[in-house]
Amino acid sequence: MKNHYALIFVKMDKFFYFIVFFSLSLCLYATDGDKFFSESEEGVNLRFKVISEQERTAMVVGLVQTDEQNIHPASLTIPGFADEYAVIAVGEKAFMETSFESIIISEGVERIEEYAFGDCEHVKLIKLPSTIKQLCDYSFLCPNLEKVFVMINHPNDSYCHVFDFPVLIGAKSVNDYDGDSMLGPFWLYGVYDRAVLYVPYGSKEEYLPARPWAYFQKIRELSPKGGMTGDLNDDEEVDISDVVAIINVIAGTEVNEKADVNGDGKSDIADVVAVINIIASTI
Repeated sequence: MKNHYALIFVKMDKFFYFIVFFSLSLCLYATDGDKFFSESEEGVNLRFKVISEQERTAMVVGLVQTDEQNIHPASLTIPGFADEYAVIAVGEKAFMETSFESIIISEGVERIEEYAFGDCEHVKLIKLPSTIKQLCDYSFLCPNLEKVFVMINHPNDSYCHVFDFPVLIGAKSVNDYDGDSMLGPFWLYGVYDRAVLYVPYGSKEEYLPARPWAYFQKIRELSPKGGMTGDLNDDEEVDISDVVAIINVIAGTEVNEKADVNGDGKSDIADVVAVINIIASTI
């Protein structure tokens, strides 16, 4: 009889350890919807949510709560990978009312949810990767936006519908939408008229019919090497300092292969004129 009870206790003991082991195993593996944390390359603490554990994909959903009131760097880079997950989306209202001036979306990210960068008054520059597929309604509410870099070589219409009409950057309210123009509320902040859209070299003609890119009044192609045409000093501005740099190259006091702005194989006064025209076109 004693042996019988002893056997029961041994079996129960093994069952207990099995339950503990199984529970610990579940803790070691994330499931869809689980949250985790990681840093951007600037050191900003970010929150992520697992989209699919099986596919190892995630979206960034915002700042870590304890980091929301901290002073942040001017630039925010959304990583393409975090904690061994492929980051494929930026979540709804993820960075609403933050103070970043530049937003850089890394390769691999495919979708920006609505209001992801809503009411971001300080943003002046946005860089989107070649992998971007969808920008949802009010993705970027950035009234002071000046430059948008898009690395898609063969663009298609890149918006998704949440409120049954296409809107992306610079909106204020649903009532401001002009259904006849199909421009969405970009126009409210003058983003389409003011901001410059920079696209890969040789791709401008493909951007002209593709929404929302077609609505930008200023579309510039990047140089064959990927930089801004006329930006000799790589400060992402084409200004009088670049004119001076070309003059110095012509005078022989500087060497800069970017001084051949018009691509005719030489650096001369024609390149100075080309840069002046670029500056004039952005004023």
